[in-house]
This record gives sequence, C-alpha cells and structure tokens, in this order.
Amino acid sequence: MVPHQLTDQNDTGSNAGDFTLPWRGCLDLGEAVVLKSEVMKGQERPGHKGATPVIVDIQVLNACYKRPSDRTGEDLDIIYSRLKDIKVFEKFHPMLLQQICYYGYYEDLEKGVTLFRQGDIGTNWYTVLSGSLEVQISESGDPRDSIQLCTLGPGTSFGESVLTNRPRHATIITRDYTELIRVEQKDFKVLWEFQSSY
Repeated sequence: MVPHQLTDQNDTGSNAGDFTLPWRGCLDLGEAVVLKSEVMKGQERPGHKGATPVIVDIQVLNACYKRPSDRTGEDLDIIYSRLKDIKVFEKFHPMLLQQICYYGYYEDLEKGVTLFRQGDIGTNWYTVLSGSLEVQISESGDPRDSIQLCTLGPGTSFGESVLTNRPRHATIITRDYTELIRVEQKDFKVLWEFQSSY
C-alpha cells in the first residue's frame, strides 16, 4: 500500500520530535533484512576529491538507493532519522518529510554534471543537500551564449515545472561535488498535493 493519505494519529499539536511514524502500518514488512552499519564519517567517497558527504552511513545509503516500492518500513525509518537532522529539512512538516523519504532518490554527482538543459521538459524535482549548482540561461537558446544567472546551494529546491509539463527555463550544472534528493514527476505531484493540504 502506498502511503498517499498518511495521517498522524498521535498528533496533538505537540513537539514534532514526539511524532510517530505511521508507515509501519502502511507497508507489508515481510522479512526485514538487517544491514551492517558502516559509518564513513570524515571519509571521502571514491571519485569525490576533498568532499565529505552529508549522507555518510551505509545503512542510509542502502535504503536511499532502493526504489521507493522496494523500501521497507525499516528503510523508511532509517532515511527519516537521517534526513530530519539535516538543516535543509528542519522546517519541513514531519508528514511531508515522510513522503520525501518514501518517494525521494539520493544522488551524489561530480562537478560538471548537467542535470537538465534549458528547453527540456521536466521529469524530476530536486532538493540540494550539499554542494552547489550553476543556473545558466541563454536568450538565443544556444548554450554557447549562456550566462550564469545564480548559484543554488544547500536547502534550495528546484524543478517545480514538473507540475505543468512546461520546458525548463534554465540549464542546471553542478559546480562541485553535490548531493541531491530527487523526486520523479508523478511522485512530486503527490507531494505537492500533500503539501498544499497543510
């Protein structure tokens, strides 16, 4: 069962830290596989010179790399426990953060990776966990005429054009090692409707 209409049965307006995760009752947990936790804090990942990732726990990475439909309640608990402590998500309502845990994919990218180009039809929404991305636009449509409009850093979200199927207004390129949470279009529409209800 997909937890589209999750409700917090324990919400009495108290501190969000007392929040009970309702997906345990929403998913068929089957036989949970317990993964060894190997913490990589302070270590570089291969290929990411000098960068220390925000997501460093192997258990969290394993849970994030699974397709949302393959995540167990335990995976979601693991992802939630890590994301809620990241500054980017501090202001998110716990129920919205749960939805991001369910639908989001973790991506870590090298410097110089183009996420999408101006004129592309959007397929994903993103939130920046660490690193930075350059926003480039071209009035002529020729990438050689592009100018840098701004830089996106941690806490920035972008890609809302997936709601309207309009072409992207800019090209987005990683400036350095960057970690993102990516949500696919169909799932972002669910998140958007969910967020609009709060």
